Amino acid sequence: MDITYINSNNIKVTLSKVDLSDKGLEAQSIDYSNTKTKRFIWEILDIAYVQTGFDTCNCKLYVRIFPGNDGGCELFITKKECKAENRKNTSAGTVCILYNCELLYTVCKRLLMCGFSGKTSLYNLGDNFILLCNNEPRLPSYMKQKKPVTHPDLSFLSEYGDVLPLSDEILAYISEYCNCICSDDAAQKLTR
Repeated sequence: MDITYINSNNIKVTLSKVDLSDKGLEAQSIDYSNTKTKRFIWEILDIAYVQTGFDTCNCKLYVRIFPGNDGGCELFITKKECKAENRKNTSAGTVCILYNCELLYTVCKRLLMCGFSGKTSLYNLGDNFILLCNNEPRLPSYMKQKKPVTHPDLSFLSEYGDVLPLSDEILAYISEYCNCICSDDAAQKLTR
């Protein structure tokens, strides 16, 4: 098996006859409705992610198969309609799970540099840090918001840890299982 990274939306996978026969498949009879084929393609995608960083999470895929003369085949896999890439950060907030203090400090600095003005709170669970970034603007209660709020792009958070949209379920989990380190202005306090 040979995986070639073309760009962030496309990879090419070259499979030999041996690769296919190991999985009980033939190039001419590959059918995605077959469970064996589905498992094999997802296995290929896992390997591609490890080797090239080609991430298909939350994406619809377009897979084209071209049988070769030698009994092998070439697969061209294209990402279509990725929810995570097309989605602007419009949720009430973001949760970032970080695995060491250096990453936490770097994320806090970048949040301040990108102009994030929402509330940040810090929790820990074991050796991990959980940073909550609430996107709601900070205005005194007597002031009304006159124009729509634009949230800064927080997509960089995924470079440092695992990122989830803030939800009631996640807040309930954090309040039950995590220890609060800083409940307000965590990013500002940690970067002083």
